[in-house]
Amino acid sequence: MSTPSSSDRSVDTQWMTRALRLAEQGRGFVSPNPLVGCVLVDRDGEVIGEGAHLRFGDAHAEANALASVQDSDSLQGATAYVTLEPCTHQGKTPPCAPALAESGLSRVVIALQDPNPHVSGGGAAWLKAQGIEVEIGVCKGEAEEQNRAFLHWIETGLPYVQLKWAQTLDGFSADHEGNSQWISGKESRRLVHQWRSEVDAVLVGSSTVLADNPRLTVRHVEGRQPRRVILDSKGTLPPTAQVFQDEFSDKTIWITAQSAQSGQPSVDPMLELLSSHPFNGIRLSVEQDDQGHCSLRHVLRALAEQNITSVMVEAGPTLSASFLRENLVDQIDVFTAPILFGKGMKAVDPSVWGKHVVEDNGGKGRLPTRFVTTETFGQDTLTTYRF
Repeated sequence: MSTPSSSDRSVDTQWMTRALRLAEQGRGFVSPNPLVGCVLVDRDGEVIGEGAHLRFGDAHAEANALASVQDSDSLQGATAYVTLEPCTHQGKTPPCAPALAESGLSRVVIALQDPNPHVSGGGAAWLKAQGIEVEIGVCKGEAEEQNRAFLHWIETGLPYVQLKWAQTLDGFSADHEGNSQWISGKESRRLVHQWRSEVDAVLVGSSTVLADNPRLTVRHVEGRQPRRVILDSKGTLPPTAQVFQDEFSDKTIWITAQSAQSGQPSVDPMLELLSSHPFNGIRLSVEQDDQGHCSLRHVLRALAEQNITSVMVEAGPTLSASFLRENLVDQIDVFTAPILFGKGMKAVDPSVWGKHVVEDNGGKGRLPTRFVTTETFGQDTLTTYRF
């Protein structure tokens, strides 16, 4: 295969960038499948078809792109730009690699090899065996970023954990009376609701449910309602809480702790109340930790088995600290508002960072983050850390 010239690479990047934009149409709707976009370009450099994977269980991006082509003859000698390696196995939909080969394409450009063991390398190899030129790696970094939650889930067997909190300039998440609502502004709150619509689940602890009786719904934007994960180690939350009884109760996952020795829930989870207030969601019990709380690693494994690839933790300082202490956080998003409390509840105790903290040359603890950005939303500053 000849090495593409710089002009060829520029053209490939142009069309792959377009395919990546198309893939975003499925965000929040295709999980646990990855985001995928496809652009078909004829021999004259004109787009003749394009598509994206839009809903889990529906047609894949390649099939939608092929279906959009008006003149099938234009596919002869054309190039397909696909953000993820085409599949060769039969799932909920037919395999994509054979469909591309049978269409008359002469070249397939792929951004990212699929890490799924059902696919990994097989799609590209199958296409090459059919005499189709294949190139892998165009916009690879952008494709990895777009599907970072899916890739993490496949590679680790755990969902991608995004920890979010809001704090004042002096680092408090609640005032001296414990009030924490509306530290951040409306622009920040709208962004959080956008994130909710894009992740598979939001997670809180029993303390948050008792204090705020939250709905954890998507309200300020249009989008999919995520699953709601409630950690209730002792099983003592009232089944009358909104997350158990509202119109989205079937999307609630109620998790209690069980004894590692007995394999039974550590307490009676209020069965009598449940009989009078039926719960339509899922109840799970996971192994308890040394303090009798839900083992967070076991919680994440249980969620991964429910095909949850991404979780946004919207918990209070105690549960957030536990996730940090156990090194289960992949991303932190901190909204800092131009407010001073003077005293109250600290958003984060520096002692909870656990193994995340390393010593720099100055001898001071720091977080070994690989990615940090700062943005402004209204009067708030959002700082994002990734590990």
